[in-house]
Amino acid sequence: MLRNRTSLGIDIEGERIRIVELRLCAGGYEIVHAACLDLGEDDISTALRCFIFEAGITPGRIVYGLPTEACVLKLVKLPKAAKAELAGMVRYEAELQMPLPLADMAWGYGICNCPIMEAGYLPVLIAGIKHEAADEAVAMAEAAHLTPDMVTFAIAAAARSVGNAAESVMILDMRREWISIGIAWQGSIVHVSNVRRDNERDDTEGAWLNKTAAEMKRSIFSLAASGSAVIPVKAVAVGEEASICEICRKLSELSEMEVMPSDPWHGMNMLATDMKEDISNPAAFAVATGLALMGLDGKGCINLLPGHKIEERTVRRRANIILSGLGTAALLLAFILMNGHGTLSARSAELQKTKMYLREIKRAIQEEGATEGIPSDKLRQQINDIRGRQKSSLELLRLLSLKMPPGIWLTELSYEKEKSLSIAGKGDSNSVIAAAVGRLSETALFDNVVLDYSNKERANAQAGYDFRITCSWIKKKGGLPVGKQTGNGQRTGITVQ
Repeated sequence: MLRNRTSLGIDIEGERIRIVELRLCAGGYEIVHAACLDLGEDDISTALRCFIFEAGITPGRIVYGLPTEACVLKLVKLPKAAKAELAGMVRYEAELQMPLPLADMAWGYGICNCPIMEAGYLPVLIAGIKHEAADEAVAMAEAAHLTPDMVTFAIAAAARSVGNAAESVMILDMRREWISIGIAWQGSIVHVSNVRRDNERDDTEGAWLNKTAAEMKRSIFSLAASGSAVIPVKAVAVGEEASICEICRKLSELSEMEVMPSDPWHGMNMLATDMKEDISNPAAFAVATGLALMGLDGKGCINLLPGHKIEERTVRRRANIILSGLGTAALLLAFILMNGHGTLSARSAELQKTKMYLREIKRAIQEEGATEGIPSDKLRQQINDIRGRQKSSLELLRLLSLKMPPGIWLTELSYEKEKSLSIAGKGDSNSVIAAAVGRLSETALFDNVVLDYSNKERANAQAGYDFRITCSWIKKKGGLPVGKQTGNGQRTGITVQ
C-alpha cells in the first residue's frame, strides 16, 4: 500500500484552532504549514474552510483531536493471545469498565509500549467517548470539507510529539479550562488524570498550580503502588502557557520534578514562508504536531472515529478502488483497440499499394505490347491437354512457372476444369507479384485474374511475401468435351528463379 506523504493535524481548544501540516521528506519530517486561528464571528467549520482554501492545502490524511477530559481512559492487563481472541477480551473489559454501554460510545484500544512486571501479559489502553461528542466533531469537519481519517484524544497526540524516549516522561497539557496529566513510555500513554481550572479563583491565587503539582505527585504514587516500572523523573509542558518560564519554574518547585516546555519541532525541517503564525512558542502546537505525526505513521493509534463512519470510509475506499480498476481496464482496452486499428490500417494500406502496382503493370503491358506474356498456340494446346487429363497437373504447374517473372516461387496449385485455377507461392516483393498477375492476365486463357492476398512473413524479415492468385477459365464454344473433374491442391516443390 502507498504511504501518505502529507498529514494535517487539527487541534481545537475553545475559540482557537491550531493547525499543523507535515510532509515526509528524506531527512524525516518537514513542517509545511503551522497556524493558529481565532474564530471571532465565524464558526469552526467556516474558519477551517476559509483557511484551507487560502493556504491551498490538499492534505493526504486528516486527524482531529478530541479533549482529553471528554474521554474515558482505562489501562488493563490482559494475557497474550491471538488478535481475534485479544479483541474479544478487550471488548469484555470495556463493557465492564466503561461508564456507558458500548453502543452509546465511540471506542477503541491500543497496546502500550510500557514494560509490565508480570510475564505473559499485555498492557492495553481502552479509550471511549460519547457518540454525540464524536459525531459532532466529525460533522464539524465534514462541513469544512475535511473528512477525518482519524479522531483521537489530545494527550495521546502530545505524547506522540514528545518522541520515543527510552525513559518515561510526564506530559502536562495546559488548557484554559483543564490540565491533563499523562505519563508516557516510548510515545504510548500509560496513565492519565485531569485537573479542572477554576479561572475566577485559581488564577488570582495560583491555586491551580498547587492542584496540578498535587495531581502530579498523586499520579507518581499511584504508579509506584501498582509496581510499575515507568516512574517518570521529568515533565514536559505543552500548550499556550507552557512557554511561560515562571509557570514551569513554579511547578518544578511544587512537584519536586523538573518541568520544561516541549519542543515538538526539534529536528524537523521548516518552511518559514508558509507559516501563518508566530512560531516562537512551538509548545503551543505540540498536540497539532502529534496529530499530524499520527496521520503519517498511524502505529498504535487509538481511532475514536464512530463505527458507521469507518464503514462509510471503507465502502468509499472500495468503490474508489473499483472505479480506479475499471478506469485502468478501459484505458488498456482503448490502447489495444487503437493498436489493433493501426495494424489493420497498415495491412489495408499495403493491400491497396499492391493493387496499385498491379494496375500499373497491366497498363505498361498493354501500352508496350509485350510479347513475353502472350502464349503461343503450342502453349495453349498443352494447357488444354492438361485440362482434358491428357497430361499431368505437375506439367500445368511447370508451364505456368515458365511464364512467371524472376523472384516468384510457386508452391501449390489447385483447379476445377470448368471454373477456376488457384495458385499459391512466394514472392520477393509486391511489385514482382503484381507482374505475375499481369502476365497471367495476358495469356488469353482466363476471364479474370484476381490476387486473393499478399502477406509479408513476420517470422523472417527477408522471406518475402506469401500470395494466392485465382484465375477463372475462359468458356469457349466447341471446346474439348471433358467431364466435370476437380484437381486437388498439392505442395509440388517446383520453383522458378
